[in-house]
Amino acid sequence: MDNTKHLLLTFDYELFLGSKSGSTKNCILLPTSKILEILETYQIKNAIFFVDTTYLLRLKEIDNKEAQLDFKKISEQLIEMKNNGHYIFPHLHPHWLDAKYIEKDNHWDLSDTKKYSFSSLSAEEKSQIFTDSIKLLTEIVGPQEVLGYRAGGWCIQPFSDFELYFKKHNIQYDF
Repeated sequence: MDNTKHLLLTFDYELFLGSKSGSTKNCILLPTSKILEILETYQIKNAIFFVDTTYLLRLKEIDNKEAQLDFKKISEQLIEMKNNGHYIFPHLHPHWLDAKYIEKDNHWDLSDTKKYSFSSLSAEEKSQIFTDSIKLLTEIVGPQEVLGYRAGGWCIQPFSDFELYFKKHNIQYDF
């Protein structure tokens, strides 16, 4: 009798929503390092990390030494995750389009939620955010044959808003 258990482990790789996001180090890098240690200890592969690519796109464009260091450290951790046999899939939170960077604290103010759901975006914004997100993940971890997706804020409806982009970017699984 085969007693093998099959688990699907998924993790959202993102900052907190609200007026103060928390730091990249304490909210993303350190907790993920602990998760990766546990996965390695138990030789678990194929965990899925849903990366808030909209955050990464905004972080990459900030002309600030600390923000760029955060982007570099995140990129390094994503490469490590991929090299250790885990999946890196996009997780879009459109509210990042209106986020305000607080340079003195190296935090973000995410209290503007007008663009919380994907359906609140224009057709141009939808196309741009998907294309840029897939491109950025590919630049960081390389191409992936199969892609999955998790909508930000649990907002996958109406699915017709996503269908075109799923087909265009070969996204085969919605989580």
